Amino acid sequence: MSKNTKYINLILKSSSGIVEEVLKMVAEDYDLNFDELKKKYISPLKVNKRNSNKKGRKTQYAMFLSDKEVNQDLMEKYPDLDFSGLSKQKASIWRALSKKDKEKYAKMAKEYNNNLDKEKEKNKEEEEEEEEE
Repeated sequence: MSKNTKYINLILKSSSGIVEEVLKMVAEDYDLNFDELKKKYISPLKVNKRNSNKKGRKTQYAMFLSDKEVNQDLMEKYPDLDFSGLSKQKASIWRALSKKDKEKYAKMAKEYNNNLDKEKEKNKEEEEEEEEE
């Protein structure tokens, strides 16, 4: 989403009633269909709730970082470490892992990303169906 679209979304969120009223007046003055104008100019700018918490693809390293077992072990070993210290410990553990151990996280990442792709495709199809209605 571009910076301008973000700003427009903020403005629309705070003044969507005003924008719709202006659009109604324009539609009346120029004998245009208000619903078509609304669909064309307002709908694309509104934040899609389904996509507002976008999930991104994950790498094997990201899967390792979010491994609860690794986190729990580190918290037990180093209870006084802050986030930065724990991150450094995780990085050194990751570098020391064998290819075989890293493969576990590669499989997890692949599965996660495949599921994410399926979910995005499903959401895209639902959005297209909604637009057709």
